[in-house]
Amino acid sequence: MFSNRHRRRPAFPFPGFARRRPQKRSQVAEWMSYFQDDQGNMDYAKIAGGAQQAKDLYAHVKPMVTPYVQKFLK
Repeated sequence: MFSNRHRRRPAFPFPGFARRRPQKRSQVAEWMSYFQDDQGNMDYAKIAGGAQQAKDLYAHVKPMVTPYVQKFLK
């Protein structure tokens, strides 16, 4: 008798909570957040520190990689 009626989907089990999709931050925003302070301003000391670490890493790796790169370029 009532088989053709549309059934209403039950509400979320916890009425006080709404279903929300987690907001996905863009990769650029996430990458930029590493260089921001607590207030969201750009922290140039962090940027300079990161550049210094990259320079130091390059200085350590360069002697090991240079012979292979020179062979490849010849």
